[in-house]
Amino acid sequence: MSCALGDELEPLVGIADGFERTDLASAPGKAPKVGWTSKRMSAALALCTRLPRAQKVAHERAQPGLITLNERDAKKLPLRPGFPYRISVGLQASHPRNLPRFGVARVDCVGACNCTCDDAGEAVTDPSGCRLDTLSNTSAVTVTTYLNLKVADVNPDPASTPATEWGCPVDACVVRVTNAADDLETHVDEYGKRSRVIVRALIVGLNDWRTDAFSNPKKLWKGGMANVRMRA
Repeated sequence: MSCALGDELEPLVGIADGFERTDLASAPGKAPKVGWTSKRMSAALALCTRLPRAQKVAHERAQPGLITLNERDAKKLPLRPGFPYRISVGLQASHPRNLPRFGVARVDCVGACNCTCDDAGEAVTDPSGCRLDTLSNTSAVTVTTYLNLKVADVNPDPASTPATEWGCPVDACVVRVTNAADDLETHVDEYGKRSRVIVRALIVGLNDWRTDAFSNPKKLWKGGMANVRMRA
């Protein structure tokens, strides 16, 4: 499993069209809280990820010889059918008083992978992915929430180069984050026009019981990964 947080995201950035590196620290002298923030409508950020393909092969080779104590433990071992990888994108979520107001993030995958929602979020197609409204926290703080994606490994179409078009290696799994520019109505509601999207983290791993915690708020809380708070 690999995890990139804050400035660790920068080496993964392919094309940042309308997204900029931003320090979200609430005051000078505070610990830096780095994220990539959309600065306009129709912004797009491409993150070049490497799926743990060697780990997947090693896991599948070792599984038949593993000894388990009970049936419950045995069921934990296989990778999820059809989607052997999991990617979690850390997005800032905030309340209506935090201006400019937060908007809808669309996350999809191109290149050597495809992905879809894992629990939370609204599934989208062409390409497949997930959409999440980051104006979803009703408290007076800003938090990091994780959008979980089930990911499948695919062979890139030799007739096209979707990964390189986004500034990534040809065999990369490209995670694209946009502020839902495909549906401008999602930017407008009772809070008025909004398109602010902030990416804070990216986690890539195998899709098995070890990464199920990313879909379980209680496990995230115990691990210190939920509700990463900052003053707004």
